[in-house]
Amino acid sequence: MFWIRSGLHSISISDWLVAGPAVVPDAAELLADARAAMLDSLGPQADRNHALLIMRIRTARDAQSLWALRPELMNAACRLFGEGEGRKRLARVTSHFESLVPVARGAGKRRAAPIGAAR
Repeated sequence: MFWIRSGLHSISISDWLVAGPAVVPDAAELLADARAAMLDSLGPQADRNHALLIMRIRTARDAQSLWALRPELMNAACRLFGEGEGRKRLARVTSHFESLVPVARGAGKRRAAPIGAAR
């Protein structure tokens, strides 16, 4: 057998089956996905009533700028769909920021205390 004589006898099959380097998504692609998720969360009925917010989402330069627009997005979603649905939509948006903004990794796990709850 040629491969044994050529010095490959010390390599096992498991060495050949090792996964290659992890593919990291492009940051610009992740930012575009986050931007699209923010715009989708408002839905088509937000075009006229929230034109300024939509423009700010479309023109935000980086992930931090988009992250800073989340409170406004929450307010707009609550006005359009109610608070419960607004929270769900914002949670879906937040998941797009987990690899872009370090603060986003724990953002979905915190919950506000109910009004009147003892601290």
